[in-house]
Amino acid sequence: YLHAITALDGGRALFFRSGNPDDAPPEVWLTDGTSAGTLQVATLPAQAQVQQSVTGGPFAYLRLRVGFDDALWVSDATSAGTLPVTAFLDPTSAVGTLRVIEGVAYFGVRANTLGEELWRSDGTASGTLAITEFGFHNPFGGYDSAARPERLVVLNGTVFFIATDGIQPPQLWLSRGQPDSMRVVADICDYCDGTSWVAVAGTSV
Repeated sequence: YLHAITALDGGRALFFRSGNPDDAPPEVWLTDGTSAGTLQVATLPAQAQVQQSVTGGPFAYLRLRVGFDDALWVSDATSAGTLPVTAFLDPTSAVGTLRVIEGVAYFGVRANTLGEELWRSDGTASGTLAITEFGFHNPFGGYDSAARPERLVVLNGTVFFIATDGIQPPQLWLSRGQPDSMRVVADICDYCDGTSWVAVAGTSV
């Protein structure tokens, strides 16, 4: 069956052809809307399941589950450019819902030994990394909620998000792209619950 159609730049679209996980590996196809311009460009690992595919402009971010393992892949619609960009130290790592802002993907990762952290990826292995270091579970109210629109925004390259460090109640935090850069913006909530949200307003948050 066909699924996860994702628009790329240049009037192209990426989509996937697969059966059940016991069948042949899923195929990555590219189309420009014509029969001649619709062709298979890559093959994913055996037993891979595409959980989510979102555009990053010239390529697509792919959230895959291969057997019991989660991973983030990218595809630029070529065989050589369809590859993983994560290599988690903990094999229990689970990747949350992807959200792309200005070509960069943000997502939560949960691991049994490392807790839950917020990650970012620019589509390269070196540019795919955790940008927080909470080191415990549930700082975001669930790793799959870390990059939700009402909980995370980006302004001038700085990531603002709502989280708790397990000591303070949920507050507004920021990260400038590295774990050691994260900090509380201000102690503004006695208790910011799940109804709290963050948004960009002009040049401010």
